[in-house]
Amino acid sequence: MLLNSTSAAGNVWLQNGVPLDSSNASLVVTQAGSYRLVVTDPSGCRDSSAAVNITSEPGPAAPQLTADGPTELCKGGSVGLLCSSDVGNQWFDNNVAMPGITGSQFLATTAGRYWVQVTDPQGCWALSNAISVSFNPTGGGDKVAPSVSPGGPLTFCGDTVVWLVSTPAIGFQWFDSGYAIPGANSDSLLVTQSGSYSVATGTTACGSQGGMSAVVAIDFLGGTVPGITMSNGILYSSADSGNQWYRNAQIIRGATHPQFTPQEPGSYTVQVEFGVQSVDTSTFQIGVGGCYSQFSAPYVVTDSLLATPQVLAYPNPVTTMLTVVNKRPGPVTLRIFDMMGRVRQQVQGVTGSIFLNVATWAKGAYIVQTVDQATQQTDKIVFIKM
Repeated sequence: MLLNSTSAAGNVWLQNGVPLDSSNASLVVTQAGSYRLVVTDPSGCRDSSAAVNITSEPGPAAPQLTADGPTELCKGGSVGLLCSSDVGNQWFDNNVAMPGITGSQFLATTAGRYWVQVTDPQGCWALSNAISVSFNPTGGGDKVAPSVSPGGPLTFCGDTVVWLVSTPAIGFQWFDSGYAIPGANSDSLLVTQSGSYSVATGTTACGSQGGMSAVVAIDFLGGTVPGITMSNGILYSSADSGNQWYRNAQIIRGATHPQFTPQEPGSYTVQVEFGVQSVDTSTFQIGVGGCYSQFSAPYVVTDSLLATPQVLAYPNPVTTMLTVVNKRPGPVTLRIFDMMGRVRQQVQGVTGSIFLNVATWAKGAYIVQTVDQATQQTDKIVFIKM
């Protein structure tokens, strides 16, 4: 309520005889009481108004809103909302007044946030609590099988863990290869080993029947730590494929074969990738899509171990298959001469090892000559054919 003075200045407002901290020409009244105004003119003369008694209306009590059943609606379902006030009601849905809905009951058939404003004859009003009604789209009686994410066959390295997550439901039970996993009854499962995983769910509040999900196959790859041996100046990995050689913890580009011929001293290690899907030789990567093993124990190559011939031929003597090893870093031209100086065999671009069938050769001594195609440096070695 607003009280106004006829004087623009010199005003002192009093409530129940106590001066208020206001000298304005008007006063906003928010409390009940006896209000009076004292005005003092410029000459010091005072005059007092008659008292105005103001009373307060307590207004209606805040109504209570209740539901007569579950507030999650299924297909074709409804819930009754009851207001404790019988008169003066106005129903609201999501802060929007519902035209003509002024009774004490309302039947909700759609999702929404419902509440009531009640107004008394004096115009005072109060608000009820709100009730939220939701809608379950799965309906009643439908069979809803859960799904699991991630789906489909998956492959992971042995030190990986994988979370499998079910779609929303109730009554979870996870299975591995068709057998229930004890204690696995939440909506997710932490997987640490290979298996065929699925989840079963129960019946929801709307009566939807649960079901069994499709199987998700998880495969964890394992790998063994490779070892290194040395023979005739050549380092050999215990792994037949997927090798990557290192010297002093630095990658050796292109050194991806089971054997490696060191050209300088150092600490050599090898790492193996398994589960490889493809090999990218342009970037010297071992492969794409696989897992890496731990590094092998280092094999220390000294200058004395490198002081071996640059060309090896074994076994010597030989009867059937001769292995010739080129220890030079670049390709060489290989020629084999008999003791008459005739070329018995010639091969160009030899790197690493080459295998020759000498079973039909005549018995006797032969000379193996290699010529470095870059430096033209020559090495020779003699072997005996038995």
